[in-house]
Amino acid sequence: MKWIKKLYNTSALNSELAQSCFATKHFEQRSTWTLPSSRNHHILFLLQGRAEVVCSDLSVKKQIKMDEMLFLHKNNTIIITALADTMFVLHSFQEVLPLSVDFFAEAMPATCQTINRKFYPLPTDALLQHFLKGILLYTSHQKIEFVADKKHQELFFLLEHQYTPQEKATFFAPLVGKQMDFKSLVRKQSAHSDSVQDLARRCNMTYATFLRRFKQNFSDSPKRWIDKQKVMRVCYLLEQTTTSFSFIMNELAFSSESRFTEFCKKHFRQTPTEIRNRAFARKP
Repeated sequence: MKWIKKLYNTSALNSELAQSCFATKHFEQRSTWTLPSSRNHHILFLLQGRAEVVCSDLSVKKQIKMDEMLFLHKNNTIIITALADTMFVLHSFQEVLPLSVDFFAEAMPATCQTINRKFYPLPTDALLQHFLKGILLYTSHQKIEFVADKKHQELFFLLEHQYTPQEKATFFAPLVGKQMDFKSLVRKQSAHSDSVQDLARRCNMTYATFLRRFKQNFSDSPKRWIDKQKVMRVCYLLEQTTTSFSFIMNELAFSSESRFTEFCKKHFRQTPTEIRNRAFARKP
């Protein structure tokens, strides 16, 4: 199927967003489709009909119906069987991207002991349904590759703010474990850290232990990773929201307005005001 190839050929903002893409598919009742194992996670959004989904490492069948979504962990063969005429959007990506430092941190420690690794459908709320209509519009005009990374960020922004910590922890249950606990801790503390040493201290680890665990869990060096996270967060908050500059500076640990301006000029070659004005001037 030609559309499957498209899932894995989209360039990304950085290594953690590599191969982020959206695609749509129609299935007739009783037809079956197999998604081969890959390095990508997937979120399946069912827009019409009913389907049965099997994830190879869990050996569990799960039914999903219209206006529900299902998180599917990477490195698994996924088998989808249409129980009725079915339409869905499939989002593929390599890393869960919390835009807020508290995306997983609030939920994971309290729920890791009570949630097993089975996968669970979650209803799509009104805002997510509106978001998916936009995805359908982009895919129908073959423009989705130009906005896939931004839509990936928007999706996780909606997941963060529209669902409770318990719902998010349950939805992403296949990721619950020591690895995600460490990653969520790092992401929680990274926004307020101005150095690798400071981040290690905030994670309550020695510098050597932190470097060792970071190497085990991330594909980048700590310094480059911190810089990339800050660039992404600044870009998102300036271009996609009307959040005040003072809030951004406080949230992302800029010590002064001049430091914030210097950061933006270095990475975007524009001041914060210029970045926001340019972004909002492009919006209809």
